[in-house]
Formats: sequence, structure tokens, C-alpha cells
Amino acid sequence: MKTIRETGTIAISGWLVLALVIGAIIYGAYNFPDLIDMWRATGFEGTPVPLIIAFVVFIFVILPSFVINNPNESRVLLFFGRYIGTLRGTGFYWVIPFTSRQVISRRVVSLNTKTIKVNDLRGNPIEIGAVIVWNVEDSAKAALNVDNYHDFVAVQSETAVRTLASRLPYDSEDGDESLRGSPDKVSEDLK
Repeated sequence: MKTIRETGTIAISGWLVLALVIGAIIYGAYNFPDLIDMWRATGFEGTPVPLIIAFVVFIFVILPSFVINNPNESRVLLFFGRYIGTLRGTGFYWVIPFTSRQVISRRVVSLNTKTIKVNDLRGNPIEIGAVIVWNVEDSAKAALNVDNYHDFVAVQSETAVRTLASRLPYDSEDGDESLRGSPDKVSEDLK
């Protein structure tokens, strides 16, 4: 399996493209009578159906390519199934037509793991749980390398808590590291 890493993508300011589209529409509407005269001068009769079709295609190709990226969001862009980059900036953008876009939240998420029964280092049964605070660093990995990144983090967190609980005793009388007496060490080991 090939691991995909996040790369930037080409995105143009949406305001610039919107101004160009509005300008093209105004220009086309203003010159539409001249276009019809040119159409008829070439020997064709009736309405200029190809011009109308071209205009409709133009609208349906250009307009869906506008995106608004909110703060702490990324959009993973796929062009006909091929990863072409990630849009990380906040604002109004225009991206390549025919791209599928998956929104990935980069906000901080807290995960409260369920309480699980495990044995500590000494074999004593304990019940343990954890609050895991995380956020997505690489949007492409989150979108394309795992099926559901929320479930992936939940499963990995539970596994890490189980492993950590089995490596340390619950309590220590000699001042050695323990689950109860060394919260900083436990927190560091979970990272």
C-alpha cells in the first residue's frame, strides 16, 4: 500500500475568477445580438443553439469549481480519482473543474475512551480510561490512507491505553513510575 502525504494544490482566488465570469456573462449578454448576426451571416438559420449550449456548459463547468474553505478546514482534492493536493488556506477559492473534494476538519477533538479492564505490570486487574485530545495534521493521510480516521484514532487510542497500562504498575510505594503517581510520564508515553 502506498502512503499518500499531504501536498499543496493549485487554487486561484475565487474573487478573481468570479469577476472574470461576471465580465464574460456581461460581455456575452451585451454582444448577443451581434453574435446572432454573425451566426446568420455564416449561413445558418434559426437560433444559435451551439452558442447557447457552449454558454450552459461554461456555467456548469466553471461555477461548481468555487469553494469556500472555513478556518481549520482542509479540502483533499481528487481529479478523476488521482490525488492532486490539499487546499489548506481559509477563504474563497476556485479549483480545477471535475475535482471531488473531501472536507477534513483540522479542529481539536477530544475523545473520551471507554473504561476498559486490563492487568497492570504486576498482574493486578484495573479499570482504566483516558481522554485523548487530537487533531488532524496531514489531511491527505486522514482522507486517503484510512477508511474512517475518527474510528482509527479511537481504536489506536484504546490500544495505546491498554499497552501503557500493562507496562506500569497502578501504584508504587518506592517512588518508581506508576500509573497513579506519574501522570506526566503516562501522558508523554501516550503521545
